[in-house]
Amino acid sequence: MCKSSTDNEDSAKNDSTQLPAALWEALCVGLVVLTLWLSIGAAAAPRGPVFALECVFVAGVLGGRLVSLIAKKTEVPLPPLVGMLGAGILLRNVPYLRTYVGEAVDAGSSSALRTCALALILARAGLGLDAAALKRLRWAAARLAAVPCLVEAGVVAVIASRPFVFDFPAGWACLLGFVVAAVSPAVVVPSLLALRDAGYGTATGIPTLVVAAAALDDVLSLAGFGICLPFAVSSAARQGVLPSTAWAAAVRAPVEIVAGLFGAWLGSLVLRRFVVERRPSALRAASALMLVALALTFSLKALGFSGAAALAALALAFLAGSSYKAAGGVLGELWSSVAQPLLFSLLGAAVDLDVIRGRDAGLGVALIVISGAFRFAATSNAVRGFSLKPKERLFVALAWLPKATVQAAVGAVALDAADSSGEKERARVVLTVAVLAIILTAPVGAIAISVAGPRLLTKDEVAEEAPSRV
Repeated sequence: MCKSSTDNEDSAKNDSTQLPAALWEALCVGLVVLTLWLSIGAAAAPRGPVFALECVFVAGVLGGRLVSLIAKKTEVPLPPLVGMLGAGILLRNVPYLRTYVGEAVDAGSSSALRTCALALILARAGLGLDAAALKRLRWAAARLAAVPCLVEAGVVAVIASRPFVFDFPAGWACLLGFVVAAVSPAVVVPSLLALRDAGYGTATGIPTLVVAAAALDDVLSLAGFGICLPFAVSSAARQGVLPSTAWAAAVRAPVEIVAGLFGAWLGSLVLRRFVVERRPSALRAASALMLVALALTFSLKALGFSGAAALAALALAFLAGSSYKAAGGVLGELWSSVAQPLLFSLLGAAVDLDVIRGRDAGLGVALIVISGAFRFAATSNAVRGFSLKPKERLFVALAWLPKATVQAAVGAVALDAADSSGEKERARVVLTVAVLAIILTAPVGAIAISVAGPRLLTKDEVAEEAPSRV
């Protein structure tokens, strides 16, 4: 008895000398920053690109935790990505932070890291796709990807070409349309996965429908942007293997779909061979899956098929087979602890509020609201007739509103390629509207999905979609 009492006292004494978790994490972060600074040098010093990435990541983690705390206290289901996105925006636009962090983030490194994080979440989503639901809803996914995108792009193009709005020529108007019309898989996919893991909508296959359509939507939007760019900017050099000709522009979208699916099929052969010969653990399976997914993603982007890259990462995990199901847990942990705060804080850090000007901002907000209303109606009608209830169609329409990934990636492309003063002026308007689309729709859409999901979708007994393959 006395010995037990003594042991308890010693344990309590040892516990009292331990560092609080927050202080321990701060100490670890400080040691990492110091080590990188001493080993790399100026690049890891303040105003250096490595130091900027460290600050962006830490700010993303803190922003996510702050929003999670607010959500817990208020019982409002706010997704952490709202805080991560906001933290990045602050780092880019608050004067002192902008100088030392926001402007120091290397654009190439930021783009590459965002691509890696997006490939990870798409691969994780691919592992959870329900083959039976995908087969049943394949036409719904095609319609969901194409109809809202084309409707919104057309509405934006018509409005932007009006003399009392932006007075854009046809090429610029269509280019702006495809910039605005793209849905953000970075926002939509993790939000749908959270609902799927909680068991919402799995019986009707809504998570599978939305996740698959999000990848196809990106293919169509980026293909449309690539088609319009040389018609809008005279000096725009078309990169990749497709020539700058009318016939190449006409077949760009189907070529990207075929390229993405073919690359995923080849990658799946490699992964299945790896399983047969190595019989890997969950960690090794996740490592192999991500290595092949990243190789596919960056290879397709280098060939000029940016839209196909997202589709390839999603399809690769789906085709890899049930042997890689165990990798989902590892990828989920990596996403929540590293990739998610990095992705959304970098997306926020890419938003420069200085490009927003008064008249353009007002017209841009009106343009996004009007085109968003058309998109909402088009989305609801696109999934009509596929055994979805009215409230489920309403949820899909809400889930199809967020924009961020494509807008951050291509918003400034036209400005970089423009030569004449007229082209630069129009390109600045495109960038302004792209920034406004991210600010207005990404946080609102993420909150709408989190709030509306439990209210509009049916919660099923099974918390995950069926893993069966066809």
